[in-house]
Amino acid sequence: MKLDETNFNARLALYAQQVDYEWDWAGVEKVGPPHPWYHGYLTASGQLDMALQHPQRFLSEMPATAKAYVQMGQAYYLKRQYDQAAGQYLRALELEPTASWAHEGLGLTFLQQRKFGPAIKELEKAVQPSGGPTRMLATLA
Repeated sequence: MKLDETNFNARLALYAQQVDYEWDWAGVEKVGPPHPWYHGYLTASGQLDMALQHPQRFLSEMPATAKAYVQMGQAYYLKRQYDQAAGQYLRALELEPTASWAHEGLGLTFLQQRKFGPAIKELEKAVQPSGGPTRMLATLA
């Protein structure tokens, strides 16, 4: 059987198999973009320039999503390009104002910029929708 490279769902199924069941990160590279979770692999493996390019490609093939902008924000954050990171998180929040992961990223970015007041406000927003992730509560403490 041959993988249809143009079929998004086929690539998604293969990706899930390789990551969730086989922990085959090298295989993930073969499946590759445009799946949004591929960004996690690129970031975890330190391929930050590729991690920036991946969501841009994803956005060119799919409707704009907050998650894609958050992924670009994460890559900029890890590259210590905090102004660019903040811009991407703000774009994500334009699309999805209650996205806790975007508030979290923006809050952490503000912390790195020593903008403590705005950082606290964003981190509080990150925990509001669902009680927030435990790590955010710890950051606020």
